[in-house]
Amino acid sequence: MHKLTVLNQITLCADGSIGLQLLKQVINDDGTVFFSEPHRSVVDPDMEPGNQMVAVNEHLAEMGYPPLPADMLGHVEKMKTAHRKYAPITARVETFKAQRAAFEATRNAVKS
Repeated sequence: MHKLTVLNQITLCADGSIGLQLLKQVINDDGTVFFSEPHRSVVDPDMEPGNQMVAVNEHLAEMGYPPLPADMLGHVEKMKTAHRKYAPITARVETFKAQRAAFEATRNAVKS
């Protein structure tokens, strides 16, 4: 038996975020799936999928699963690029970035 991480679903959201559903699988020696469980993650509008996957891959490793294969991450990157080039999505991403920056500025001012 061996463990496998598979990209199962990509959800492109109207706010520019990207929902990812991975499958954590245990595969028998004959190739049949013995166990499969979803693992979800969201790439915020101001994040890059590769940056998010660093944290996800660390979490997968803690559970004994391999990282998401690079070719699957490449597919997510291509989808992100096409999705965020669409003008209404680009505008929402910029709005999200501005709101996050304002929130961070307020939070930092309160801490001071």
